Parts: sequence; C-alpha cells; structure tokens
Amino acid sequence: MSQQSPATPPAGSGYSRWAFRIAWLIAHPFLRLGCFYRCEGAHNFPPHGAAILAPNHTTYLDPVIMSYVFPRRLLYLAWDQLFAVPALRFIIIRLGAIPIATNESADRRAWQTAIEALRAGEALCIFPEGVRGWDGKLNPLRPGVARLAVATGTPIVPIWIDGGLEVWPRWRMIPRLFRPVRVRILPPLQPRPAASGAERRAEVERLTAELETALLQASVEKV
Repeated sequence: MSQQSPATPPAGSGYSRWAFRIAWLIAHPFLRLGCFYRCEGAHNFPPHGAAILAPNHTTYLDPVIMSYVFPRRLLYLAWDQLFAVPALRFIIIRLGAIPIATNESADRRAWQTAIEALRAGEALCIFPEGVRGWDGKLNPLRPGVARLAVATGTPIVPIWIDGGLEVWPRWRMIPRLFRPVRVRILPPLQPRPAASGAERRAEVERLTAELETALLQASVEKV
C-alpha cells in the first residue's frame, strides 16, 4: 500500500511506516480470511490532500479496518485513556493515534493537533458518534467532525462498517472469527465557505445532518 508523508509531520504524531506495515500484514489475513472482508466505494477516497474519514463505531477493530481500507497514511483521534497503558500507547502512537479527552466538552490540544494535521494535507479518521455503540445502530452524532471540516475546508467521507459488532463487540475480551465485515465508503461531503460565526454554526449543523443522513441510509442498504 502506498503511503503519503508530509514534509513536516503534524504535531503529536509519532507515526511509523514500519509499524503500519507490520500491523497491515497482521490485519490482512485476519480481515480477508477470518472476517470475509469486503469493501465498496473505495473510489470515493480523496487520492491526495486533506480528508476527514467519518465511520460509525461499534468495535475495537474500527481503527484497524480504516487503516487497512485507506490507501494512504491515516491519522486518527483516539480515547485518551488508551494512552494510559504503556504498551498500547507505544503501539497506537506509531500507528497515527492522537489522544483526545472524550470526558471534556472540548480538548483544545487535540483540536489544534487535528487542525494542524488537516492543514498539512493529512487524512484524519474521527468517529462522529464519539463512543462505541452497543447494538449496531447509529448513535447521535457529535458536531466535532463538522466543526473541523468547516474550520479547515476539508471534505468529510462518510463510511459505514457493517459486521464489526458481530466480530468484536465491546463486551467481549477477544474477537470472533468467520463473521463477515462489509465496508461502504460514500461520496464526500463538501463544506461551504462560512465567514461569520452564525454562518459557521449553520454550516456545522447542515454538515452534521447530512453526515447522519448518509450513514443512516448506508446502514439499511446491503453492500
């Protein structure tokens, strides 16, 4: 898989291409053989430049699936409590994770790091629900994805992952095998220019609603 690296890595990223390649080689047989993985709509991924990937979130595997599917270097926002485990911290930082405090109304450091990454032309994965779901249904979306898109002029790529809950739900310690995983990548949503505060708020609301509609529609369609 080809990877793009900017001239100056974004702040907070300890991304390692070697770590990614090793993880990809592990994920390949697991997803292809163990999960009967299939993907539709990969042509909707922007081939270059900044992009925000916005998948639904039901399983620990979701970041792995996104890194496997996406044909470029991918950074992602991750729950800051994961970084409290030294071994896990070592791994996920090298795979492009950026910590965010989900128990606060805003994490300014993560926000600034995300903006810097997007302005540097990076692709960033953010789960718009903010938490893993329990039943496979879409939870209400938080406005952070749309806010980043409006602040940086970055397109949002809606993504629906189907089957992740059956493979590794949040109440299981280890994943199951031989459950199908299907990924649907939808056409990007483009933010409109917004100058005033009122215009930005309206654009955030519009994008959030369009993202929710796209994900809900994908959730009821068969891949």
